Amino acid sequence: MFRKLLRPIKRPLKYLLKPERIKNPFKALGLSNYEYANIDKRAIVAPSSASVFGKHISYPGGYWLLYSLNEIFLEEVYKFESSNPSPLIIDCGANIGLSVIYFKKLFPGARIIAYEPDRNIFGSLRKNISQFDYSDIELINKAVWNCETELDFVSEGTLGGSIEKDLPADRAIIRIKTDRLKDRLKQKVDFLKVDIEGAEYEVLLDCKEELKNVALMFFEYHGDRKKKERNLEDILKVVSEAGFRYYIKESLPLVRLPFVEKAPEETFDLLLNVFCYRN
Repeated sequence: MFRKLLRPIKRPLKYLLKPERIKNPFKALGLSNYEYANIDKRAIVAPSSASVFGKHISYPGGYWLLYSLNEIFLEEVYKFESSNPSPLIIDCGANIGLSVIYFKKLFPGARIIAYEPDRNIFGSLRKNISQFDYSDIELINKAVWNCETELDFVSEGTLGGSIEKDLPADRAIIRIKTDRLKDRLKQKVDFLKVDIEGAEYEVLLDCKEELKNVALMFFEYHGDRKKKERNLEDILKVVSEAGFRYYIKESLPLVRLPFVEKAPEETFDLLLNVFCYRN
């Protein structure tokens, strides 16, 4: 009986007493070995918090927290250089705010406009950012779109909430407000990040006349399984006509052997990071 009572805490206790046994890649970010051991690394939706950079960071699920920490702070997928000590950064799809924190560590004087449409995730974003002594940050609980309106939004409770046109009956649908991103690009923008779960096609095509004002741009491309034709070519044409060169990397490996395997039965069957820069 005593052994059964001890079983739930046996693993954390082991790492607490002998922390050298655990390989924690995020120790430099302030995530302790004990907390790392206790994060449910497979949990997609299991809201909790962890200490990162000495602050209590709220997150939707352990899997996506560790995925984001790795992508943003270890791989530094958003790293860029600028001669401007106070670059203007527009972050479309800020999620819980890890990208905002990264940008502020990269450029403490950065001016950041951060969009996050999911109300619950936005609550975590606002709570997380409020713990830091940051200035020049505007947090907006809206989606970016090709006009100002209201749209139905599928809330996944993680990184994957998205604007939907063909709404599935079994998904959590909320009504959200939108901003027209094009209107934000009439000024010089040093870095534009667009990670909006499949809405990048409509948004970037609408912005094509204003992209000349953007120095650097990152967007994640989401290949939609429901659509027969991919629209990546159209987006890259807009990017090229705006004077960008681009570099493409796989964002999340969905298939190891594309000729013999099919992507998982999800909405997106292709995820690419596209880095747009000028000569």
